[in-house]
Amino acid sequence: MPAKSVYERLGTSTLVGSDQTARKHIYKANERIPSIACFEYGGDSYTSETWRQFAEYNNIDDLDAIAPGTVLTIPQITPTT
Repeated sequence: MPAKSVYERLGTSTLVGSDQTARKHIYKANERIPSIACFEYGGDSYTSETWRQFAEYNNIDDLDAIAPGTVLTIPQITPTT
Protein backbone atom coordinates (compact mmCIF):
# COMPACT_ATOMS: atom_id res chain seq x y z
CA MET A 1 0.00 0.00 0.00
CA PRO A 2 1.53 3.37 -1.00
CA ALA A 3 2.04 6.05 1.62
CA LYS A 4 -0.76 8.56 1.96
CA SER A 5 -0.10 12.04 0.62
CA VAL A 6 0.02 15.11 2.85
CA TYR A 7 -3.43 16.05 1.56
CA GLU A 8 -4.89 12.62 2.31
CA ARG A 9 -3.41 12.60 5.79
CA LEU A 10 -4.12 16.17 6.82
CA GLY A 11 -6.42 17.85 4.31
CA THR A 12 -5.60 20.97 2.34
CA SER A 13 -4.78 24.48 3.43
CA THR A 14 -5.91 27.78 1.96
CA LEU A 15 -3.47 29.85 3.96
CA VAL A 16 -0.55 29.98 1.50
CA GLY A 17 0.28 33.54 0.52
CA SER A 18 0.57 34.46 -3.14
CA ASP A 19 3.76 36.49 -2.71
CA GLN A 20 6.91 34.56 -3.50
CA THR A 21 10.24 35.48 -1.99
CA ALA A 22 13.64 34.92 -3.53
CA ARG A 23 14.59 32.60 -0.68
CA LYS A 24 15.23 28.99 -1.58
CA HIS A 25 16.17 25.87 0.36
CA ILE A 26 17.97 22.87 -1.12
CA TYR A 27 16.54 19.71 0.42
CA LYS A 28 19.15 17.41 1.96
CA ALA A 29 18.90 13.71 2.77
CA ASN A 30 17.31 13.04 6.18
CA GLU A 31 15.68 16.48 6.42
CA ARG A 32 12.02 16.80 7.27
CA ILE A 33 9.57 19.39 5.98
CA PRO A 34 8.31 20.29 9.50
CA SER A 35 11.91 20.95 10.62
CA ILE A 36 12.67 23.12 7.58
CA ALA A 37 9.47 25.12 8.11
CA CYS A 38 10.23 25.56 11.81
CA PHE A 39 13.70 26.90 10.98
CA GLU A 40 12.45 29.21 8.20
CA TYR A 41 9.39 30.53 10.06
CA GLY A 42 10.66 30.28 13.64
CA GLY A 43 9.34 32.31 16.51
CA ASP A 44 5.80 33.65 16.45
CA SER A 45 5.37 32.90 12.71
CA TYR A 46 5.57 29.11 13.08
CA THR A 47 2.45 27.14 13.93
CA SER A 48 1.44 23.52 13.46
CA GLU A 49 -0.16 24.60 10.17
CA THR A 50 2.98 26.24 8.78
CA TRP A 51 4.74 23.11 7.54
CA ARG A 52 1.58 22.01 5.73
CA GLN A 53 1.43 25.36 3.94
CA PHE A 54 5.11 25.05 3.06
CA ALA A 55 4.59 21.55 1.63
CA GLU A 56 1.48 22.60 -0.29
CA TYR A 57 3.22 25.64 -1.79
CA ASN A 58 6.04 23.41 -3.07
CA ASN A 59 3.58 20.83 -4.49
CA ILE A 60 4.79 18.15 -2.10
CA ASP A 61 2.15 15.49 -1.70
CA ASP A 62 4.36 12.74 -0.27
CA LEU A 63 6.79 13.77 2.47
CA ASP A 64 8.71 10.53 2.04
CA ALA A 65 9.35 10.98 -1.69
CA ILE A 66 11.36 14.23 -1.75
CA ALA A 67 14.67 13.74 -3.52
CA PRO A 68 17.83 15.26 -2.04
CA GLY A 69 18.79 18.30 -4.09
CA THR A 70 15.19 19.38 -4.64
CA VAL A 71 15.00 23.18 -4.57
CA LEU A 72 12.19 24.37 -2.32
CA THR A 73 10.79 27.91 -2.39
CA ILE A 74 10.23 29.61 0.95
CA PRO A 75 6.86 31.42 0.52
CA GLN A 76 5.34 34.17 2.59
CA ILE A 77 2.80 32.67 4.95
CA THR A 78 -0.54 34.42 5.35
CA PRO A 79 -0.98 35.14 9.04
CA THR A 80 -3.99 33.66 10.78
CA THR A 81 -6.10 35.76 13.10
